[in-house]
Amino acid sequence: MQHLPFAPGAGPGKAVKPFKWSYCNPKNPGIIRINKLQVSPSPLPSPGIFYVTMEEETLAPLNSSKVQLSVKKLGFINVPVPCITKFGSCTYGDTCTLLDEMEKENYAGLLGPIATALKNIYHKKGLRYKCPVPRQKIKVTKEKFPLPATSSVMKTFLQGDFKATIKLIDNKSNKEFFCINVEMSVSTGCTGWLCGRR
Repeated sequence: MQHLPFAPGAGPGKAVKPFKWSYCNPKNPGIIRINKLQVSPSPLPSPGIFYVTMEEETLAPLNSSKVQLSVKKLGFINVPVPCITKFGSCTYGDTCTLLDEMEKENYAGLLGPIATALKNIYHKKGLRYKCPVPRQKIKVTKEKFPLPATSSVMKTFLQGDFKATIKLIDNKSNKEFFCINVEMSVSTGCTGWLCGRR
């Protein structure tokens, strides 16, 4: 399990879950190899800015595939997070068009700016994100991503610790070719059971 021990913003007595990631099957990580993945700060601030350092290599051309997300909110009882406004435990049907759709529709009022930032990185580095995606390497260091303010409902929903499993499944063969687990904390400044109410 890879992780960042640094957790800025954690006050005395306040436990903050550091960002962690791991392959679902370390013995067979698939055709997307992640050599480094760091996300900071922890918790991620909403609204605010977070930073990503990543070294990743795509070992074979990628065509249309679906993304399956399974998300749980961690606590005394881990609670599955449903797919709400295309955010949470969702299945996205086609990676070929996902970033453009995410940007245009601004999923959950959150993911549009993140999609724009990702597309800018691909353009800046001369890489492809549209199918077919060739074999390529991506290396970024502390790239800045915006996390917008949310609605009152999403503010309550996003506050806390989360674990997600991310799978990529080829649409033609229906075979899974990539899977990772991610853990992170998000802070929206929400406190108490009434947080997020107007």
